[in-house]
Amino acid sequence: MLIENAIHSQQVYDPTDESIMAEQELCMERLYDYNHTRPSEHAKRAQLFERNACRGEKAYQYNLPIRIGRNCWLGAGVIVVPGVTIGDDTVIGAGSVVTKDIPANVVAVGNPCHVLRTISEHDKEYFYRDRKINWDAL
Repeated sequence: MLIENAIHSQQVYDPTDESIMAEQELCMERLYDYNHTRPSEHAKRAQLFERNACRGEKAYQYNLPIRIGRNCWLGAGVIVVPGVTIGDDTVIGAGSVVTKDIPANVVAVGNPCHVLRTISEHDKEYFYRDRKINWDAL
């Protein structure tokens, strides 16, 4: 199996394969060139960006899809690892690292992310502890 096929087949593969290492080094060289241009060098930056074949989603151990349900909110800096499912109507706290499936209708936080509590009817009336949502003012 070609290494490109292994990367996208959702199977474990050797990230130290010579072809991967060569491609990664080329990407690093091109990124170095791009990052050392001046902000005013629009044409040069565009040219470097277009020839950079290193764009896109890549992983060096395995690739698996993630599923994020409907009406979810993920706080700033959340990391979701490959293969994880987050259920509908779920809140993931800022900075959490989601390493396993999270069920629907919960608040989950932490590293590793874990369920803190279930989302209840109280959450539909109050935005913070005893502070009630004034729906008429919205």
